Amino acid sequence: MAIEQESLVTTPSEQPAEAVALFESARRLILVAIAWWVVAELSSFPVGFAAGLVKRSGVPNAFLDNPISFTAMGFLASAIFLIADIKRSRIVGHGNHRAGVGDRRIMKWWLLIVLALLTATWAFFVAAVWNGLVPQSAASWGQASPWTVGAFAIDTVLLAPLAEELFFRGWLWTGLRRHWRVFPTALLTCGFWLVTHLDRGLLLPLFLLPIAVILGFARHFCGVRAAIILHAIYNFVVILVLLFLLDYSGRCSGAFDRNDYDRAIADCSLTIKLNPKLAPSYVTRGRAHARKGDFTLAIVDYTQAIEIDRKYAVAYEARANAWRYSGSFDLAIGDYTAAIRLNPKSAQAYYGRGLANLYIGATLQAASDLNQSNGLNPKNPYAAIWLEIARSRVQFHLPSLLKQETTEIDMTKWPAPVIRLFLGETSAAEVLAAADASDAGTKKGQVCEANFYSGQVELRKANKEEAVHLFQLAVADCPKSFDEFSAANAELKTFGMH
Repeated sequence: MAIEQESLVTTPSEQPAEAVALFESARRLILVAIAWWVVAELSSFPVGFAAGLVKRSGVPNAFLDNPISFTAMGFLASAIFLIADIKRSRIVGHGNHRAGVGDRRIMKWWLLIVLALLTATWAFFVAAVWNGLVPQSAASWGQASPWTVGAFAIDTVLLAPLAEELFFRGWLWTGLRRHWRVFPTALLTCGFWLVTHLDRGLLLPLFLLPIAVILGFARHFCGVRAAIILHAIYNFVVILVLLFLLDYSGRCSGAFDRNDYDRAIADCSLTIKLNPKLAPSYVTRGRAHARKGDFTLAIVDYTQAIEIDRKYAVAYEARANAWRYSGSFDLAIGDYTAAIRLNPKSAQAYYGRGLANLYIGATLQAASDLNQSNGLNPKNPYAAIWLEIARSRVQFHLPSLLKQETTEIDMTKWPAPVIRLFLGETSAAEVLAAADASDAGTKKGQVCEANFYSGQVELRKANKEEAVHLFQLAVADCPKSFDEFSAANAELKTFGMH
């Protein structure tokens, strides 16, 4: 029977010469396979690139780790390989698709079970080690939507194993076995498969080498169906481990977003225990410590994240904030500068450096930084307010530009009353009344800001006694992770108070 072709043909010498003459040469088979692979690569990359532009991952220099890009590229590559499988299996099988891929019943089920256990064990090891060596890869998937993760799982566990096995150990294997013995056939097809994974660097093909050997072994002794099953098992276990890690990573960031900082610290600590090189978990735990007012522990976590990834701009910016909140403005400026060097479009880094410069007396640099921040994000009301404060200290006699710089800000929400206070359209008492809110935490923060910025206005009027009183209220009421807390302390120090 045609579908039992490989089991009947063990060596090329056993085939009649006239039959061999009808088959494509080994050289042609290899060149055609390379051509199809190039088509898959060239076709999938533009699609992945376009998807990456729609929604960027936020991980520096990690285009291939962008979940949407990677998933789009994977789907298209699988689709092209499946098209190649359909066309080439018909040609190799002389019209019989199943014969073309060497399809037959699975033989030696006991061997398949043993190979499945080996595959699953190696997959677990690779997933754990890979996430330790390339932590940002897992981090980027922590930001992916459930739909993206689901689509990625479908391609990785179902489509890719089917498409790749029918390609490399299907029609290509079947065609080459008509000319070569088992070992060179397995060597070329498995080697070719490993080469197709070089787009992820040299490390991944090294990890996949044992799997390539297992798949070639399974293809020869059990059939192409066994190879498909083992490939799917390997990918499934890797995805399972990834989702397990992401579950804890998601709990970590989720608890922080809910303002449950103790839970965030606990979940982040567990995530770090599972993967000590996952820099974003250190940053999230650091932010939770900072929200609780423990800037020393926060700085330790941010420093650890930077040690893991020297190009992680978010960690530098977070540590700079912690330095600034604790009053170490010079150290803050150094970290903000590093963050800006890594991400020149970071409005928040310019904003933070502007505040730090302001309180070391570098008012011109402060105004420049805050102007840059306002230009990068004109919808941030605080950048506009602080730019107004910095400019007033540089050129007090010039008219205010605050009106023009707040055209894109929603003046129906807080801190719109503060902006009106600086414009002279309302009073400090009215701002304090507007700070009231049903949520206790929100009210506390808004009252803090009302007192601090009212103090700034009084300071501009040279009413230092009232300004000091308002700054003291801000220090007493403001959460320690608020910009206004560290700023109020800095203002009081200029008056010789602590």
